[in-house]
Amino acid sequence: MNATITSHQTAANGDPELHVFTFQVDGDGVPRSQQVTVRTARVLARELDNRTALDALMRAIASAQPSDYDALVGTRYEDT
Repeated sequence: MNATITSHQTAANGDPELHVFTFQVDGDGVPRSQQVTVRTARVLARELDNRTALDALMRAIASAQPSDYDALVGTRYEDT
């Protein structure tokens, strides 16, 4: 499986915890687009086992500074 961050956008109310990232996951040849907020990515980053592309993607979002969000767009994570 691989996961790629495709975009991000500020929350309508401006809350940095609700900043939204869109990402694409492809594990079976059928890409799927999903969204996650920074808040949810932080929770998942703490709970996941650190072995899949999705885990790595959540950790990257959770640990990024807002000034670095643009640099995350286009990054691709693969299962280990």
